[in-house]
Amino acid sequence: EYGLGKETKKKACMKCSVTCIQDFPTGKQEGTFLALVFEGNIFRVLVCTLSGGDIYTRYKNYTVPPEVKKGYSHMLFDYLASSLASLIEEQNIGNMELSLGFIVNFPIWQERINKGVLLSWNKGIKVNGVVGKDVVRLLEEAIRKRGDIKVKVVAVMNEETESIMACCWKNPTCRI
Repeated sequence: EYGLGKETKKKACMKCSVTCIQDFPTGKQEGTFLALVFEGNIFRVLVCTLSGGDIYTRYKNYTVPPEVKKGYSHMLFDYLASSLASLIEEQNIGNMELSLGFIVNFPIWQERINKGVLLSWNKGIKVNGVVGKDVVRLLEEAIRKRGDIKVKVVAVMNEETESIMACCWKNPTCRI
């Protein structure tokens, strides 16, 4: 409660911030979607196909090169966009318009479901020009700059929220 209170959260030892969730999954959603899980030194790009109550997932893990971890924002987001494009090409889904969930395992202030401002780096990542910026906008700029994939970032969230949303798809009563 102290970490969530408007007047007390800045002084709380456990920092909490609002997560913007419009709806919980029902398990009836269908289609092909992307997820990008940025953990720091590694990240994962997933292609998830939801059909008939089942989920089919294909993914690839990537390592963030040392020069990118301590470089500039355009280096990081260009690398993320390039990796997205690579998996899209491998999976032969480049002709589709794809929605992406961006899972960021760093402190972000979420102003709306598709806007998350990075508060700080940790885990050995020190990319210049990202703290205080909207990570969704930076990723979308890198995607747009490429011009070869049709991807829209529809949500940004932390790993805990992503786990709850995934569980809700199979069990719609899952809540914290």
